[in-house]
Amino acid sequence: MRTLPTELIAFIAIAYVSILFFIAFRGDKKSTTGFYARHKTVIYSLSLAVYCSSWTFFGAVGSAARSGWDFFAIYLGPILVFVFGYKIIQRIIIISKQYSITSISDFLSSRYGKSRSIGVLVTFIAVIGSLPYISLQLHAISFSFTTLTTPVNSVEYYRSAESLWSDTAFYGALILALFSILFGTRHLSATEHHRGMMNAIAFESIVKLIAMLLVGLYATQLLFAQFDWSQVLRQPFELTSMNSETSRFSLSDFTTRLLLSMSAIMLLPRQFQVIVVEAEDHRQMESARWLLPLYLLLISLVVVPIALAGLMLLPGSGNADFFVLHLPQQNSEFSLAMIAFVGGISAATGMVIVASISLSTMVCNDVVMPLLIRSKYIDIQQRPDLSQIILRIRRITIVLLLLSSYGYFRLSGSNQQLANMGLLSFAAIIQFAPAMIAALYWQRANQHGVLLGLAIGFVTWAYTLLMPNFVSPQALDAAFTHLSWLHPHHLFNIHFSSSLTHGVVWSLLLNTVVMVTGSLRYAPSMLDKIQASIFTHTYVEPEALGHSSNFAANATVANARVLCVSIIGHASTERLFERYMQKQGRKLNTRDIIDKGLIEEIERAIAGVIGASSARHIITTQLLGEDVSTEDLFVMMDETSQALRFNQDILQASFENISQGISVVDKNLNLVAWNSRYQAMFEYPDALLKIGTPIEKLIRYNAERGDCGPGVTKRLIERRLNHLRNSGAYSSERKRRGAYIQINGNPIPGGGFV
Repeated sequence: MRTLPTELIAFIAIAYVSILFFIAFRGDKKSTTGFYARHKTVIYSLSLAVYCSSWTFFGAVGSAARSGWDFFAIYLGPILVFVFGYKIIQRIIIISKQYSITSISDFLSSRYGKSRSIGVLVTFIAVIGSLPYISLQLHAISFSFTTLTTPVNSVEYYRSAESLWSDTAFYGALILALFSILFGTRHLSATEHHRGMMNAIAFESIVKLIAMLLVGLYATQLLFAQFDWSQVLRQPFELTSMNSETSRFSLSDFTTRLLLSMSAIMLLPRQFQVIVVEAEDHRQMESARWLLPLYLLLISLVVVPIALAGLMLLPGSGNADFFVLHLPQQNSEFSLAMIAFVGGISAATGMVIVASISLSTMVCNDVVMPLLIRSKYIDIQQRPDLSQIILRIRRITIVLLLLSSYGYFRLSGSNQQLANMGLLSFAAIIQFAPAMIAALYWQRANQHGVLLGLAIGFVTWAYTLLMPNFVSPQALDAAFTHLSWLHPHHLFNIHFSSSLTHGVVWSLLLNTVVMVTGSLRYAPSMLDKIQASIFTHTYVEPEALGHSSNFAANATVANARVLCVSIIGHASTERLFERYMQKQGRKLNTRDIIDKGLIEEIERAIAGVIGASSARHIITTQLLGEDVSTEDLFVMMDETSQALRFNQDILQASFENISQGISVVDKNLNLVAWNSRYQAMFEYPDALLKIGTPIEKLIRYNAERGDCGPGVTKRLIERRLNHLRNSGAYSSERKRRGAYIQINGNPIPGGGFV
């Protein structure tokens, strides 16, 4: 059977990737007025299909041929997330845009006390976990090249002794590294949108979909041409039974794959890059939530006829992963075979380019640059321009990443099925899921618990899933003959339906248990509390405040004006209201109920002075009549005091809008701010409350009146001062003159107390 010339295939592959680069280059030049600006919503939605790598193009067919409908779990997961969980994705986008977050490691480290340790650990897990996935792309490129240049029945798949210089996977790694550098390291700012890259990724998403659909239609035509209708239509329901080597459908394995894919669609570094970092705002998700599921549904449905045609028409043809190429090649449809090859190349290059960009940003920002900045020998901070150093670090990282992936390809052997290589990476990335869920919904989660959970989860993944890839099953069984309870495939002699389910269950279970236990065991720092409040109080629709049942109680124009004046000043308030009236084309009366648009304007103005989280609390408590929890109050006051650097006048004005009694002391334990409610509660004389008054004087005043309880006055004062000196959070409740008072104190990072 005739094959295609090697030179022709190489030329087409390089020409196609060059076209992608041209699209990206032109897209960057005309990012504001060109095609991207007119169709940015569709481009954004199509770029999310970078999820469909060569695993989809080749591996899904092989998985369907071997395991039946198990393959569909990989696409059902993202469909469910986007259709039903898109609000969660929008929240993540809003938070990331507000705080200039550039990667999944940046997101998690920001949430958990801005911990550099978490950023480094997440980056390490992401890089190690991504190596099998990038290796999968090299695997697919190399084998698809071999498939088209070798007769179907004589494809010789991988020889460990193959020379480096004759290995197409090695050259594929070098070319992909080059194009990843050209695509992704022309911009310095990690938060800057790669408009051109998004154009190119959207284009390659269209190419691989068209290629897959064409091969699917061709496979369907072959089936109906050689078999009767009833036989063909009956086979999809008996897909698994067609392969005698395949075990029966396993619900536990299907559920495992479903959970892995639901996590991967958001937590894979490349997916976080295109979904979050490249998004202009959260409203782009309104279209993407339907377009991406439709794309995944289309591309997964055509997998079935290709797998059926391969099993029924090409028995014994070799690796089922490459039925997409075998079918047209077997029937001398070389044009269709080349289209399929280009589709596979497109799927691989898109994934590698985006993954390389995101991972190099993580390595540079979270690992290399912090080390250089802290190095006394390099003294990098004295250099006038760091831009070239940063770009060089990212480029070197990309090259090392691709070469490491190639090393994994060689060491692990290429006889692994593509689906298994992809699932191995998914199992590593799902370790971020407990920390991400806690970041959005559990304020008690802190950096100590998350750090321990991630470390335990990753080690368990490496032991149960990664290590066995480099050891033969026979050697593995022999090594654990006398320690069977430690066997990587059945820890504690507990057996699951597959090694994948076993590894995922144990790693995720230990990760979650350790994270929860650690978070409960260790007290969160004040910075942990601040970030927890910010992340858990960020909502998709800020205008939803206007739907509060208490909205009409105080939300008049007059009250809103008073609130604004107390925080941003009279002149700024007048400009805000004047500008809003001009935009609306109408005059506001003092008794009018303010609308959602004006609330948003007021909130933005206040946020510019005291921070977004504090502004939200002020609006909620003062205009909507709702109260705020004690913990959130401390977080708000701490954030405010840091943002204003103890600007007493504005602090004083903002504190007056809080129903609780508030006082703030600096690191020298001198009073810097308080509100009238605080003074009234303790009946302090005006002469005692002055900026700079030692807090010891206020405590002594209370103690001498008997408000600190029985005991020696000096000891009562010293005990309270020790709480402040030791920067320890405390809570107490006591009865004072017929009323119960609850007192809560929390330290401020850098010194001071609220």
